[in-house]
Amino acid sequence: MQDRAAGRQKLVTLMQTIADFQAVYDHQTLDFGDKSPVCMVFSDGTMDGPSVTAAGSDDTHAYAIEYWWTRDLNTASATEASMDALTSQIRALLKRNRGANGVWQHAKIDGFSQPDNVILDSKQFRRERIRVVAW
Repeated sequence: MQDRAAGRQKLVTLMQTIADFQAVYDHQTLDFGDKSPVCMVFSDGTMDGPSVTAAGSDDTHAYAIEYWWTRDLNTASATEASMDALTSQIRALLKRNRGANGVWQHAKIDGFSQPDNVILDSKQFRRERIRVVAW
């Protein structure tokens, strides 16, 4: 796959089909307003391959899908359950769309998702990151 931006936009389009997201961004941002949950899709690197010929090579691109949910200490258990459900939805959507589609030949989830907690502007968030590679 040559066009990294096209792959990122394809992932944004997929994430926009998840009704729970109040916003889906095609870049990193820390200004969500009062929206929650939100999703960001951004590039996470490029390398040669998987095929290299005398004419050149296709590139493999990595993308990060990060989703943030406002965490309320009174409803921390509910937030965690909501994040679990959202993670399942995203992973299922990615698995259904990993084959050739006019943008990439193949895409796959790259390793474990990475959950953590973040404080931003005195608000607590639950954040999770899924890395996807496409070629």
